[in-house]
Amino acid sequence: MAVRYTPQQQFLIAAWYENFKPSVVIVQRKFRREFGAHAQYPSQKTIKRIHEKAIENGLSNISQVGRPRHSRTEENVEAIKEAFSRSPRKSVRRASVELNLSRSTIHRILQGEKLHPYVLRLLHEMSEEDCADRLDFCEEMLQLIDNDQDVVNHLLFTDEANFHLSGEVNRHNCRYWAPNNPNFVATVPLHSPKVVVWMGVWSGGLLGPFFYDGTVNGDNYLDMLRDWLLPQLKEIEDFQNGCLIFQQDGAPPHWKRDVREWLDQNFPGSWVGRGGPIHWPARSPDLTACDYWLWGDLKRRVYATRPADLDDLKSRILEEAANISAETRLKALMDFPCRLRDCRDNTGGHIE
Repeated sequence: MAVRYTPQQQFLIAAWYENFKPSVVIVQRKFRREFGAHAQYPSQKTIKRIHEKAIENGLSNISQVGRPRHSRTEENVEAIKEAFSRSPRKSVRRASVELNLSRSTIHRILQGEKLHPYVLRLLHEMSEEDCADRLDFCEEMLQLIDNDQDVVNHLLFTDEANFHLSGEVNRHNCRYWAPNNPNFVATVPLHSPKVVVWMGVWSGGLLGPFFYDGTVNGDNYLDMLRDWLLPQLKEIEDFQNGCLIFQQDGAPPHWKRDVREWLDQNFPGSWVGRGGPIHWPARSPDLTACDYWLWGDLKRRVYATRPADLDDLKSRILEEAANISAETRLKALMDFPCRLRDCRDNTGGHIE
């Protein structure tokens, strides 16, 4: 049996659809909130038919009904606080529909109540053993720094990173304004061409970028250290004096025996890494300047606009790396002891 809606219900249905079209789901939700959870909400076909009939009858004030309100009242403040307390992951758009308030009003009230949007973070899962290793590393490094404040200035942080030609698409900032839905999409290659980049950062400057041909393995990593990096290190006074401390993470290419032997020979007792004189703890990107600063800053600069091809991508990496100021670099490096202390105070747990 067909449901018969009262004139009041038909008017509200038409008004809601006028303000929220083409979404019929919003109209159905508002109908059930207005008339009870057990009310038979109208179908898509019924909503459009009622709306068309209302327009034909010349209801000029239809758009005024159901329009989100713009006001900061005690009632609205309490309603918003209750809504986000009950569902902290609720979007402002969803709250606007549920509370019939404009999004700008909700934003102002949330800011006034000192509520901030925090982004979900993805972190490496760590075991108790990982935390213990991180804690040991932090205590060992902090002891070295306490004994010699210049240790931080002698640390050479190194790492590799992938730079894909496709870059990254920030869907949050993608908009396409048009009268009708253009079905705007951005295609991303399944296997985007990329370059693998090695860089080193220390108080004296940046080393690299060095571009690998293909993926990184123990052999070409050793070739890079021996044939490309060593000649540059020999020109650095700290290396000549035996003060430079080489840091690398525990990636498989770094674990190759020949690589460790090369490091033992060129940085005797003064390199940080998996199996090194100073053991690098696994799953610790928050403790190396390359991960917590360099790659993010460099990719932000490189991908300001999309590169045309791999040659253009490499040129941008070289150019933007050269444009990194000494002030920015030193500020990031001086953050290392603070991170060590934060990690120690967190008993080896994540600090970001």
